[in-house]
Amino acid sequence: MADGFASSSPIQLLLVDDEPRVLQGLRRMLYSITGPSAIHLAESGDQALEILRAHPIDVIISDMRMPEMDGATLLGIVQREYPEVVRIILSGFSEREAAHRAVPVAHQFMSKPCEPAVLRETIARATNLRRRIVSEEIRAAVGPLTVLPPAPQLYHEINRVLLSTELSADAVADVLERDPGMCAKILQIANSAFFGLAQHTASVRHAINYLGTDTIRSLVLTLEVFGNLGPAAPAGKLSIPLLQEHCLFTANIVRLLPGLEHRVREDAYTAALLHDIGLLVLAISAPHHLETSMAYAKEHGVALWTAEETLHGVTHAEVGAYLLGIWGLPLPIVDAVARHHHEDAIDRLDLNAAVHVADLTAQLVQTECIGPRAITENRIDQGWLASVGLLEEFPRLVDAARDWLDALHDDAA
Repeated sequence: MADGFASSSPIQLLLVDDEPRVLQGLRRMLYSITGPSAIHLAESGDQALEILRAHPIDVIISDMRMPEMDGATLLGIVQREYPEVVRIILSGFSEREAAHRAVPVAHQFMSKPCEPAVLRETIARATNLRRRIVSEEIRAAVGPLTVLPPAPQLYHEINRVLLSTELSADAVADVLERDPGMCAKILQIANSAFFGLAQHTASVRHAINYLGTDTIRSLVLTLEVFGNLGPAAPAGKLSIPLLQEHCLFTANIVRLLPGLEHRVREDAYTAALLHDIGLLVLAISAPHHLETSMAYAKEHGVALWTAEETLHGVTHAEVGAYLLGIWGLPLPIVDAVARHHHEDAIDRLDLNAAVHVADLTAQLVQTECIGPRAITENRIDQGWLASVGLLEEFPRLVDAARDWLDALHDDAA
């Protein structure tokens, strides 16, 4: 199938707009990737709900401003009653204020008019990731989760600023300084042993200049995700501070890896920051999945992801990648999150390999871990390390990471 659709069965699309002319235009735009039988048209929210009751819809794309039932109201109902459906809102420039109401219920926002290639790619990304999660139970559990305000609004605002101005550092500082809580968290991390500033700073602008705008952008996204989803995790199911420390530690190990191009290193840093977000998602939406997997891993002496795959057919890595994909993060980052437990057959240190080896190193070094400890020196594939050029470097990497972690804990004491 064209445009990146991996499944042999057509994507079932539901298009909702009160203007028939717009609906027909969208239908023509998407005909080539679905065929006529897979596109359902609705001119109102009520009609859309009737179609949802009668057909297994994969993706709903709704206009924001409609009479009687607007797009935000419709997608709110879809979120509650059909959580596995990918929800996309279409809004024009004049509707932006109204579209803010759709933030908690929409996975993606598209501007009107929308470029055909952009819309096709958005649908392809969301549905391909969705279909990688084979468990209907997990798919339904993940479906209701959206990033609630203010996340990822601050992240997207920083992205917008970086794309629209040459004064990136100052412009990013202007955005951050509107959120004192985020400023405090950024300064806390910047002044920690993770980054090793020569002297403590109380200036967000200094922190941005030192760390770089790419690092700040990635940190903001991670802090927003943990800040909004973390409090919803049931007490005792998952240590949120430990998980966040592991993700931050893993990301900073990426910076120790030799030979990575700048863009690959930055993408690997972001992917490593978010690589275990699926654990957070499962703790909130499917705690039974996490509990049974941890128990199985402990009893059988296997890695948590192996237990997940055995019991449920899906791992926290795939769940996290699915959510990041429908939030619109770049596909290389999404794929690195999905495959961070896999040793792909490659002959170089690429993005996926960088995240995987950083995660291995972090698990070896950290005395506390999420789930049973299943990673030891003698269980790491030496042949794979050699294939990516890290066989001789790996012991030094582990030692450097251990020293770094000791400094971090001394700093916190």
